[in-house]
Amino acid sequence: MKKHKTAMRLFKYVRNKKGLSQSAFAKYLGVSQTVISFVESGARPPSGKLLKTLIDKENTTIKELLEEMFKNGST
Repeated sequence: MKKHKTAMRLFKYVRNKKGLSQSAFAKYLGVSQTVISFVESGARPPSGKLLKTLIDKENTTIKELLEEMFKNGST
């Protein structure tokens, strides 16, 4: 469950950092807005494919994104 909660916060952090709505972020990642809503609300964890898409689009690693998120106080 802890990984799930962290992933939920990570997606919301990246979306807000980019200044995107859920719909625009979903389009950016190639999924529906419903998927983003479910992930951000904790209703379902992101798939491995979705996590990979996120890190590929952001040209980074999960570790770097998490470090940035926690450094910026997004908990």
